[in-house]
Amino acid sequence: MPHTVDQIFPVPRFAKPRELRQTWLKDVGYHEAPGYREHLGLAELADFLEVAGARLDYVKLLPAQVINAPRAWLERKIATYHRNGVATYLDHTYFLAACHHGTVDPAIALAGDLGVQAIEFMNTGSDLTPRRWQRWRSQAAEHGLQVIFEYHPPHHWDPAEPVRASGADKILQCAAPFLDAGAVKLMIDHDEFDLLGDRAEVELGQLVARLGLETLVFEVASPKDGPDKWQRHLTDYFRLFGADCNVANLMPSQVLAVEPLRQAAPAEGKR
Repeated sequence: MPHTVDQIFPVPRFAKPRELRQTWLKDVGYHEAPGYREHLGLAELADFLEVAGARLDYVKLLPAQVINAPRAWLERKIATYHRNGVATYLDHTYFLAACHHGTVDPAIALAGDLGVQAIEFMNTGSDLTPRRWQRWRSQAAEHGLQVIFEYHPPHHWDPAEPVRASGADKILQCAAPFLDAGAVKLMIDHDEFDLLGDRAEVELGQLVARLGLETLVFEVASPKDGPDKWQRHLTDYFRLFGADCNVANLMPSQVLAVEPLRQAAPAEGKR
């Protein structure tokens, strides 16, 4: 009988769908690729997913692809991800761009028409009413879209706000209406983690205790924030919250580094 890799190099393997140990990819396409030094076109994507698809759970498509790419090309890209068991979503920059133009309603409908599986909303202060948020959440459901909620520090949407972390109570206050309405995940922006500093273990540990680790996704920094910052984030997340925690914003070239870092971390973290 031929030997298998699993017999010689046993590593944890988890069938999809899974609620823990998720890895979320960032697909910048061609239009934003110069800022990231890498991209995924259709030809590269099929090859990439043959190697890495089993490790991936969600992928965010940045709005430049929706705005500028031919629709047929984009739909083929989305279908390629889905054939490999990777859920597609449009991230908070898609929502913010639509919000800026006053076109959130048709933007939600377009997301559903394109066949993506989720849309990400973010906290925006008090400028949007609870009724409007409720309408957008309902529209997302009507168009077959899961909802992801990402929490950002307040200065991300209001330059007048001081640069400071929020903490568990504020995050829960903002996220609660979305989680109560069925949001599948609460994502923590990496800037919030950085601003918390030594308080991150306690404050974000409270979120883990109240919501469960499977509800949370921790975002790593983009390459433009520093060449090694994403790896430091992964190491810290796995050290503090355990090897099974969900992580997001990984570039294609970073994906295969995630599992070795998980294996080097304590299974349950420090919490």
